Amino acid sequence: MMQARRWVRTGLMAAYCLSIFADGQAQGVTALPLEGFKNLEFVGIEKEPIKLSEGSYSGGPRLSVKLSEELAASGDLNADGMPETALLLTKSAGGSSELVYLAIVSPQPDGQLKNTATVLLGDRVQIRGLELKPGAVEVAAVVAGRKEPACCPTNKVLKTFQWMGTELREGPVQAQGSLSLQDLEGKTWTLQRLGLKEAPLSGRSATLMVKGEKVAGSGGCNRYFSRLKDNGPGQISFGPVGATKMACPEALMKLEQAYFQKLEKVKAFGYHMGKLALTYPEASGTDALVFVAEPL
Repeated sequence: MMQARRWVRTGLMAAYCLSIFADGQAQGVTALPLEGFKNLEFVGIEKEPIKLSEGSYSGGPRLSVKLSEELAASGDLNADGMPETALLLTKSAGGSSELVYLAIVSPQPDGQLKNTATVLLGDRVQIRGLELKPGAVEVAAVVAGRKEPACCPTNKVLKTFQWMGTELREGPVQAQGSLSLQDLEGKTWTLQRLGLKEAPLSGRSATLMVKGEKVAGSGGCNRYFSRLKDNGPGQISFGPVGATKMACPEALMKLEQAYFQKLEKVKAFGYHMGKLALTYPEASGTDALVFVAEPL
């Protein structure tokens, strides 16, 4: 099991706390204050180094690189007493492809931060967890199989990258089976966002608990229940939602109804930067309910 590690940096290395998870299932991930990394130069993504500006880079009308602020990890890779940081970046150049990169940032003797290595994880790889160990980085991910489209991966793997001082060298990939309902069990999932691009929710939020095909939780106001159907690896559907009839402030009731409506539309599940994502169709494509988790 991975343990959360906390490091405090002073000066240009702003203080931060990183939560790290990869026990085969996503766990609660809080927003990470990565201000010190948003304007760094990164290698290994384009032919020439690129410099982020407030966490993003634009190389023209189509090319876009973004730093994920949702999942990162810290640890002492080279045993020098100073923690390196593992970051995730995404690159899109038009179309449906989205390349995911793992980048290592190391503190320098002058107190500056420097990207010392970057490696491609794959196209539309879903990240379940991330950990730095002495001499290695582990990435728990979901990847597409040989006959699966890149959009809809279902194969859980653990990727291990050995730290070679100035580069990451990928070792054997450990297969961990296909997505299944068991990945949803044993935790209380707390709703963080109603959509991938929406702001995190504040105040009382909905929860989701799964036991076999039974679903229960709180909508933020009322207790609710439903049934869950397994339609194959990563493919699920929810039955009609039933709930108690308590009255709550109007804003909370609207949020609860929006959650119930989207839950009944869910067709699949996966992961988004360490968090559970329940995917539902929209007129413009698809979106997802995003959850963080706590052990039951």
